[in-house]
Amino acid sequence: MGDQRPRHYSGQRHHIADTGNHQWAFFRFAATGDCTGVFDPAGERAGPTPIRIYAPSDPNYSSSQLSVRVAALPYGGRVTLADGVTPIRIHETLTVGQLMSLKFVPSARATTASTFAYTVTNPAARSTPGSVLIAAEVVPASPPPPTCSAAGMESAPIVRNDSGRKISLLVPRSSIIPSDVAVLINDGDRQSIVAGQYFQLRHTIPDANMIHVSLPITPTKGANYAISAEEFSHIKAQVDAQLGTNIQAYVITWTQPYMVFGEHAGAVGITSAFTYGYDRAAARSPRYFNSATYQPYTDFHIRPAMMLAGYTPQDIVSLIDRGALAQHILPMGDGYFIRTTDARRSDPRYADFRAVVGEWNHQNGLKMAFVDNSAGTGRDKIQNTPRVLFYETGLEQVPAINTNQYVPGALADHLTSFGGDLLAGSQMSILDWIRAGATASYGTVTEPTANRSNSPKRRSW
Repeated sequence: MGDQRPRHYSGQRHHIADTGNHQWAFFRFAATGDCTGVFDPAGERAGPTPIRIYAPSDPNYSSSQLSVRVAALPYGGRVTLADGVTPIRIHETLTVGQLMSLKFVPSARATTASTFAYTVTNPAARSTPGSVLIAAEVVPASPPPPTCSAAGMESAPIVRNDSGRKISLLVPRSSIIPSDVAVLINDGDRQSIVAGQYFQLRHTIPDANMIHVSLPITPTKGANYAISAEEFSHIKAQVDAQLGTNIQAYVITWTQPYMVFGEHAGAVGITSAFTYGYDRAAARSPRYFNSATYQPYTDFHIRPAMMLAGYTPQDIVSLIDRGALAQHILPMGDGYFIRTTDARRSDPRYADFRAVVGEWNHQNGLKMAFVDNSAGTGRDKIQNTPRVLFYETGLEQVPAINTNQYVPGALADHLTSFGGDLLAGSQMSILDWIRAGATASYGTVTEPTANRSNSPKRRSW
């Protein structure tokens, strides 16, 4: 009989990227009136816009014999039948024809991305899921007013004002800005394409800064999810040849490969390799540590790198949204620093934990708590906790992280040996923090030495 699950074929549309049974749809609409005016990808005005979902197919049944059940609806707008009026409801059953003719009507007044999910079932009761990640970009109804700029300055929005208009101030620069950032996209990885496009959308990255490469996304023999040092050297040279001297940092949009492996320096995280090169001695350089510079390439000839990594495209889209919400503000929340019963992962930095709490936990600072559970008389975790801004601990697996509420911009880590070995599964991955709602985390791809000098310093955050 073979596999009787329905299948999707890829009837590729120019603005939808196929990701197996999952798609990516991009809309632009005007932020005027009721925000229902939609722009098609060519920039022309249109009404409610077709999502253009691919037709599911099954080798043993006709499309008329397949049923579709709605599993999740996107926010920031509504999904309708082909008439552009009749709303689709959760758990509603559709025909294949109705699925393919669905339309999206935006209602949000801010750029959003979320998922329309569904399940296709055949008469043999075999099912397969499908989804469309819908990104709706708000564009001004009229050209924005001109903005001022000056060397060493940046525009900072006034988040709370009663004018009803967006107001910005020109202030001395305090960070890397979008024009300084190169976004690296793996054209062989559809999740990377989604991440890169959405990051550019939310942060207004110039087109010239979007750098395309081609990388394998399957494990290399002898290392998990790695590329060889020789392959990396070729890719980095290809990337750097496209960069101007204004580029100060990299954003890597793929989740794998996340490791560079070779005989000279062993396993090195790909962010470290892009920042310092594949060189163990260079990676120990203290030149950039704790520096206040916002021009690391200009000052130190170093381009720091970060990854937009996640288990799914939706995880990464949500991560980007949280980062955008935290931009240009000082996020308010609480910090938790836990010395656990796992001495190897807690003892190297518990003194640093206590020092940070002592410095910041005061009336005009942040609410910080140091929890010493090294004797095992309490708990190694926080649970059902709101407003988490920092969560620093030391465990191979951290329980109950999904029960907490993390504010946009929150940082969390568990100082395990393989937290940066993102997909290997031997210990908890830092991707679990991202899925739980953290905006930033970090971890090593291979076993480090458990001593204090190797531990990230709390004061640097």
